[in-house]
Amino acid sequence: MDGPRGSVLVLTHLHDVTTDIVLRVLAARRVPVVRLDPGTDLFAGASLSASYGTGGQRGTLRTPSRDLDLTRVRSVWVRRPSAYDGPPGLDEHDRRFAREQAFWGIGGVLASLPHAHYVNHPWNNRAAEYKPAQLSAAQQSGFLVPDTLITHAAREAREFVASHGSGVVYKPLWNTPYRVAGRPHSVWVREVREQEITDAVAGCPHLFQARVDKAFDVRVTAVGP
Repeated sequence: MDGPRGSVLVLTHLHDVTTDIVLRVLAARRVPVVRLDPGTDLFAGASLSASYGTGGQRGTLRTPSRDLDLTRVRSVWVRRPSAYDGPPGLDEHDRRFAREQAFWGIGGVLASLPHAHYVNHPWNNRAAEYKPAQLSAAQQSGFLVPDTLITHAAREAREFVASHGSGVVYKPLWNTPYRVAGRPHSVWVREVREQEITDAVAGCPHLFQARVDKAFDVRVTAVGP
């Protein structure tokens, strides 16, 4: 049953060990929690329904272990949910249709729960994924940002590399799935030389950034109102 202050809804995948640790702490504090991976669980025994009308917004999330009144959700932790996937056994087009309906439907419901506090809101998470937005926010917050160029003009890219004697690295703007001869590959951050830049840069935007020597990495997590 929900506690007097409602439940915490945690959206993440099954093998997220960080979440396991947090859930043990919440359980020790007697905070009711529901864990859900909406991209997979809702095709494997869980269900979600929401209604909108003169009676206001209502909804129910049903999992194999409990029913959750969505109006009683006090907080939503958007941790690391899996990508939305369609039901197995469908052909490519039907599965894509089901996957996109789930993304816009289920995702929309879970992102619009009344009175819930989100950490972080999924739409804010998505907006923060844009590297140009990250650079702009860092500068506005007073951080020192290495010289960076985003371009699909080969000449400008070569000039940028030539003007930075300490070196320049290339970074993909998004972690796009990539395959070579049917095998998955990743595009990593790597140092790039002026003579390596060809006119193929015109195919899409590229991010080039001045190389900075580092002593260590620092990550800060801030939770605010």
